[in-house]
Amino acid sequence: MKKSIVLRVALLVLLIACVGCGRISDNVDEDAAGVGGTVDDADSPAPSPVGGEGGVEKEGEKGNVKANVKANDNVKVDVAYRSIDNVEVTLTNLAKRTLEYGERWELQFLADGEWTNVPSDAATTDIGLAVGAGESKTETVDLYYFYGDLQLGRYRIIKEMSMGSGEGRVKVDAVGEFEIESEESLQVGPHYHEPEQGDVENPYVETDIAVEKGRWFNITYTNLTERELKYDKDGWRLQFYNRGKWMEIYGSAFEPDSAALVLDAGGTATETIDFGSELQEGHYIFTRQMLMGSDVIETSARFEAGKP
Repeated sequence: MKKSIVLRVALLVLLIACVGCGRISDNVDEDAAGVGGTVDDADSPAPSPVGGEGGVEKEGEKGNVKANVKANDNVKVDVAYRSIDNVEVTLTNLAKRTLEYGERWELQFLADGEWTNVPSDAATTDIGLAVGAGESKTETVDLYYFYGDLQLGRYRIIKEMSMGSGEGRVKVDAVGEFEIESEESLQVGPHYHEPEQGDVENPYVETDIAVEKGRWFNITYTNLTERELKYDKDGWRLQFYNRGKWMEIYGSAFEPDSAALVLDAGGTATETIDFGSELQEGHYIFTRQMLMGSDVIETSARFEAGKP
């Protein structure tokens, strides 16, 4: 009987000792890595904030909207809003490395206390623009071209930038806020909807365009020179006047060696081009490249489409 009691007491003491060891082990993990962490976590380097070197801090994402984007130590942004088609944004590089960026801007509108993306259908290119360490660069942004009509209120404009290269490349968001306070500053000039009139001058070829049903174009060329001109079915482009700027919406490369069509000196020729679908209402410029001897020349003509 005594042996049984002694055995039970020994087992109880052993159980208590095991539980105590487990608690000590847990405390060691928490002390080393922080509550809820592990020793391995503590030894790992903490993730750097977006932007690095004191860069942009993003506390969350709301859909495609960057939430709580804050000013950072890499770049200073000053915004001077003059009108919807003339916003001056000065980027000052406060970092020790060059900041690179492209043409694209992101615009957000403050609605009911939340930032909302303003959509844009304008095309941009990721060309290699840059501002050196300690330098400033001022960009003039045409908000009407990128975003069309806007409303009064609070906005912020964001430029995604980067520094470094390869695996060490770091993204930096340059952020600047501004206010649109008057209806007058939302207006654009009439040139935005209709370009200045006047023919496209060309001393070599006269080009006339007859629009048929919005998608078929009969184009007549008159050779004004005393030399033979050559061209092919490709080698032309089409530009559309959109929000004050000419935008190329179609283009094909001209191959001089493939120029098999001949326009005699002083002669005329007509070709028909099908754009595949009816063009939207507006102003266009059609340009064709031709070969005069060994020189490539261009002939252009303006026209309107989409109107009865």
